[in-house]
Amino acid sequence: MEKRTIIAVVLSTIVLLLWYRMNPPKQVQVTPVVEKEIAVENIEEEIPPKGEILSLAGKKENKVKQVLVKTRTSEIILSTQGASILSWKIREEEERESVDLVAGEGPQLATFPALLYDVDKDMLELTQGNNKGTVQFRYISDEGLIISKIYTFFYDGYNVELAIGLRNTSEKLLYPEITLNWGPGVGIDKDLFDSSKRSMRAVIYKDNKVHKKPKPAEYKDIVWSGVYNQYFLVALISQDRKFPLVAIEKEDKMPVVRISEKVALEAGGTENIILKIYGGPKEYNSLKAIGKDLEKTSDYGIFAGLSRFMLNILGFFYKLTHNYGWAIVLLTLVVQIPLFPLTAKSFKSMRAMQQLQPQMTQLRQKYKDDPRRLNVEIMNLYKKNKVNPFGGCLPMLLQLPVFWALFTALRNAVELRHAPFIFWIKDLSKADGSGANAAFRFAGEGLPFIGNSLNILVILMGALMFLQQKMSSTDPTQSKMVMFMPIMFTVLFWNFPSGLVLYWIVNSVVTITGQYIIVKKH
Repeated sequence: MEKRTIIAVVLSTIVLLLWYRMNPPKQVQVTPVVEKEIAVENIEEEIPPKGEILSLAGKKENKVKQVLVKTRTSEIILSTQGASILSWKIREEEERESVDLVAGEGPQLATFPALLYDVDKDMLELTQGNNKGTVQFRYISDEGLIISKIYTFFYDGYNVELAIGLRNTSEKLLYPEITLNWGPGVGIDKDLFDSSKRSMRAVIYKDNKVHKKPKPAEYKDIVWSGVYNQYFLVALISQDRKFPLVAIEKEDKMPVVRISEKVALEAGGTENIILKIYGGPKEYNSLKAIGKDLEKTSDYGIFAGLSRFMLNILGFFYKLTHNYGWAIVLLTLVVQIPLFPLTAKSFKSMRAMQQLQPQMTQLRQKYKDDPRRLNVEIMNLYKKNKVNPFGGCLPMLLQLPVFWALFTALRNAVELRHAPFIFWIKDLSKADGSGANAAFRFAGEGLPFIGNSLNILVILMGALMFLQQKMSSTDPTQSKMVMFMPIMFTVLFWNFPSGLVLYWIVNSVVTITGQYIIVKKH
């Protein structure tokens, strides 16, 4: 197999996978049937005539109050309007930009948004010695319905428990409808928000399976549902039963999750709805500890197990170096050195095939009118020179799972977010030019893929790829491919995370060094 065929097979596989990941197929938007607001007036046809329909319009004389909650991991602002969440910031190291999981302006998880609840405190700050606390909201309607919402917070972790209690103190049958919503979207770093819209998705867990791309519609009997992006997840997890109805909607091309349940309360009756809320980074171990397959919202592709194994090795090297950039360098070396025999075999096979090109050209000219005889002579040529036509292709294909596992691991690893390396590289999760390399800015604003920053790492990667192609190609007819591949990959990687580009650079250095040794030896 000639080298151009090898390159075409490997490159086509990689490009198709990358293109599919970067440009997922658009889903047809279905207009949900769920109402935008809680409106118990609209359930008249479903209740007996004796039922009392609640208006719950709220008391205008009350003033909206806010409650600040501080834990080790989060800083959350609650509101008495709807007993909702106004802000949920992830507390990070001082040099990191704070992320608010509330992406929009509207309150989240409001119960009857028009109501103004009473609250038992103005602030809650947890410590190691006081590692658990609650904020309690309460409302009594004119119809005799008592609504309570109790948020329970913990000092460590990203879990919050929510208990919603309903009590009918009247002598009538009441039919309140409880609705909780999150969205549109979930927060991420401000400079990544627009580009991350396409990666924001809703998720539901139904029939013991995670559905990461549910279409806008209504779903019944859901264990948990939520919204996630590349690095963060907000999940609403039922603790005592399945959610009867979950609606997935779209606003501004971003997902909205709405959970609703209609409750029948006899006179003096009570009802409790208990759920757990996870709001934080998609750290595999944290999500795995919760259970119910939440860790599957971390998208590591078809080689997920191998990707997680790579991340564990990356974490080990980080403990040694305290720098994720050097951890990536060590990880690449550890992965590529054992694979070097395959790389060497592939390179030797391609060189042997190139040396046979003149003889193969003669055979094609000699037997151009006899294809069957031509195939026989070519195979005899391979056999005589002990050349396997698939020798260059198969080793490269065997390395594809490792490459793809590393690619998806580094592209989606929340550990790399805001992780610095050296010099101007301040964030391995972002493109080189999106960071603080102001000294290299140039007048390229508005150009496709370029913007107004010079991505030094990507340009270095392209140069190394050109050198690698030049070393492995002796056929003048392949000169176009030698130029095309580095340029194409430079454009493709221009906005990729610098941690991923760093891996590719180290990989190219290892490959070039190996090729140089082989050429000198043979």
